[in-house]
Amino acid sequence: MDEMATRPYRVLVGALERLALGTRPDIAFAASLARFGYNRGHVHWEAAKRVLCCLKSTKAWRLTLGGEMPQIAGFTDADWGSNRHDRRSTDTYIIPCQN
Repeated sequence: MDEMATRPYRVLVGALERLALGTRPDIAFAASLARFGYNRGHVHWEAAKRVLCCLKSTKAWRLTLGGEMPQIAGFTDADWGSNRHDRRSTDTYIIPCQN
């Protein structure tokens, strides 16, 4: 039996994604481990556990906004089905930092 089949990898990565969206945007890149959901390996499990260690050591950190009202601008782009091989759509968004 595959060792990774007994690990709650998808549950852990799903929880990390939810944290990244709701309260911890600093782990968003690390939470992208979900892309290995069906082809995960021991290295992916260890990476997810490393994110947990990071969260544990930074649990007292807070995001504080102050000063002038920040100017926020968001950009998005989408490409609906132009991939000739699988006809899948792609999209992305970005919210750049402005000083």
